[in-house]
Amino acid sequence: MPPATSPQIRHFKSTDKMALNALGTGTWVTELGTTGVKSEYTGGMFEKDATSDPVNNKNGATQSEWKYIISGEWHIRTDTGKDIIARVGDVVFVPKGAIFSSSPSPFRAFFVASRSSKPHLAKL
Repeated sequence: MPPATSPQIRHFKSTDKMALNALGTGTWVTELGTTGVKSEYTGGMFEKDATSDPVNNKNGATQSEWKYIISGEWHIRTDTGKDIIARVGDVVFVPKGAIFSSSPSPFRAFFVASRSSKPHLAKL
């Protein structure tokens, strides 16, 4: 096979069995890839279990992030008091600066996060 001359597609098998890195009590994450050394985007797997600390993000999210729920449920309360329960198959967008809290309900998600200040939500 000739050497690659273009960026190569990567396939991550069995991410449900992939070892993740501890981020805190009951919380794990692994980045599967970025868009470069000074990347604007990163993506990977995220998991919380019932022992994780509740999140109380009073200062707002530090980056924009998309999460696709692949198991469990993510229980979120916005700063307006709206309760959201994201279930398997749901996608949640958390914009940079969003204030929210979440309970330690177990869930696993694929995430894509932006380290940029550019807007990341299409007008629907």
